Amino acid sequence: IPQFGASCLISDMTTVRVNLSKGFRSPTIRELFMFKPANPDLQPENMWNYEAGLQQKFLGNKISVDFTGFYIKGDNLIETTGVFPDVENRNTGSFVHYGVEFQGKYFIIQDLEVMLNYSWLHTSKPVIAAPEHMVFAEGNYNIRGFRFNLSLQYINQLTTQVNPELVTGSYLLLSTRMSYTYKDLVTFYIDGNNLTDQSYEINYGYPMPGIAVMVGVVIDWRSGNS
Repeated sequence: IPQFGASCLISDMTTVRVNLSKGFRSPTIRELFMFKPANPDLQPENMWNYEAGLQQKFLGNKISVDFTGFYIKGDNLIETTGVFPDVENRNTGSFVHYGVEFQGKYFIIQDLEVMLNYSWLHTSKPVIAAPEHMVFAEGNYNIRGFRFNLSLQYINQLTTQVNPELVTGSYLLLSTRMSYTYKDLVTFYIDGNNLTDQSYEINYGYPMPGIAVMVGVVIDWRSGNS
């Protein structure tokens, strides 16, 4: 699995990079041996990845943006084929994926930052767990041991099933977290997840929970002894 990469620091604020790599994914135990679709003769998926990116900073590193474009070409994509109960995992041939990614970060003040990530993915054939568009935004604010976090995630056209019919879904998740750390030893936190009470699935047939709240305590003994 060779890999080659290079980056060039054009200035203190600008960096460009390129990357060429080969990779593979071995079939899982489930795909090989467990349950009806299993096929012990599956071959690993393999691919070549071509990538180029640009990172730019502004206002003395207070703002940073990163753009990446990628092109992936591979073989032996593993898919579940057929119609239940006559189904089987098979290597279904070549595939091509390409897309772009963007990441931005802005330190508004020393203790307040916002981040935004966006990705667009095109696939030559539907792939499970691969959304077409994904947006993630969050803000963090720290003050006197308190940390406040608010995040928003949008998933568009997430493929959850390919056979016997194509199933996709889109959803918007709003989450928050508030924590307080005492002397780097004890952290108390409260999490609120899926506050918009969205009905969605990441894996087909397994609905995700609605509004969920969790309270907890984390003790870091290493920090206390240092």
